Amino acid sequence: MDRPEKVWVNNITYIGTRDNSSYLALITNAYSQIIVGYNASDSLAVEDSLKALQMALYNRKHRTLPLRHHSDRGL
Repeated sequence: MDRPEKVWVNNITYIGTRDNSSYLALITNAYSQIIVGYNASDSLAVEDSLKALQMALYNRKHRTLPLRHHSDRGL
C-alpha cells in the first residue's frame, strides 16, 4: 500500500464462548493497520457489519481519493 485509505479490509471476530457468543466487525485501513470502523453485536446479521462500514465512511479523511473495500465474505 502506498497511501492511507486506499484499501480497507473487513473482518469479523468471535468473542465469548459457544454458549454466549458476541461478534465484533472491524474495518481496518490496510496501509496503517488502524481500525477505522467497528461494531459489536450478538448476531452475524449483515446490518451489524454495515454499521462498522458506515462508521469508517463517516470518519474518512481522504474522501476524494478512490477506495477499495475488501471482505473475504466469511465462510
